[in-house]
Amino acid sequence: MMSTLERDRRLAYSKRLQALFYTALQANDGRINAMQFAMLAEVSLSEAQHCLDTWAGPMNADFDIDESGVIVYCFTV
Repeated sequence: MMSTLERDRRLAYSKRLQALFYTALQANDGRINAMQFAMLAEVSLSEAQHCLDTWAGPMNADFDIDESGVIVYCFTV
């Protein structure tokens, strides 16, 4: 069973990632890729990809491929 301290730590971490995510979306007209989010949030590329994939469904994100072949998540802001 998760301790209260661990639960609070995870909740704070999740809120931090979400705040960074929303700030980035506002600054980039709703567009972000996993590398951008990884660098902004100081997380691994795989964790950034997981976060974006998790948020993309409920937020009805579209996807685009940029000129270098990178997947760009397109959220409505």
